Parts: sequence; C-alpha cells; structure tokens
Amino acid sequence: MINKILKIFVAASLLMMTTGCSTVFLGSSKKVRIESQPSNAEVYTDKSVKIGTTPCEVNLSRHCNYIVFKKDGYRNDRMSTNRHFALFPFIFDVFCWPTIFVDVIAQTHYQIDDYYFTELEPK
Repeated sequence: MINKILKIFVAASLLMMTTGCSTVFLGSSKKVRIESQPSNAEVYTDKSVKIGTTPCEVNLSRHCNYIVFKKDGYRNDRMSTNRHFALFPFIFDVFCWPTIFVDVIAQTHYQIDDYYFTELEPK
C-alpha cells in the first residue's frame, strides 16, 4: 500500500515539475483575431513565420513579441503583441516553486491581446 502511494506521489510530482501553472491556466498560445485595411495582407510572426492572411483568427504563441503585415503596393507594418506579465497564474507557481522555472523557460506567464488591426499605408 505504501509503495503504491509513493509511486502516485512521485508521478504527481514529476507532472507538476514539467507543467507550470501559467501553462495550465493560460496555455502556450492564444486565439486572436487579426485584421487589416485593406484586407488580404499576409501576417508574419517575429520569427518570420507566416501565420495567415487578413482577416484571420490564429493561435498566436505567447512567445511572439510582434507581428508583421505585408501586402504588395503597401508599406510593411510591424505591430507589438503588447505582451505583459500575467500575475494570476504565476502566484500559484509560488506554492509549487519548481514550476516557476517551467513557466519562465516556456514564457507562458505572458498575456497578449485578443485583437490586432492595422491600416496599411500605400508606398
């Protein structure tokens, strides 16, 4: 009986050490709406990965610092994702302190906006 309880405790401890509270509550990405005027602009992350064409809804990584809009005949527009620290789930990490490192490394303790819009300027 004690051996079974010890195995359960070890398994639960390993699970807690590999998943932080911010990851559990916020996830590693967030569904956002992206639009532009004019539409049909290509949208890229700060890692130059195309994520869609406006208007679109995409799962944007919490690692993303900015998005870039590109359309032929218009100037590229770079827009911040307005990443900010999310205190709520991070507080729980204090009680399970090893998970703080998981959230910091995965950068899941950040919130990003739900909606992004830009008006592109002609060249």
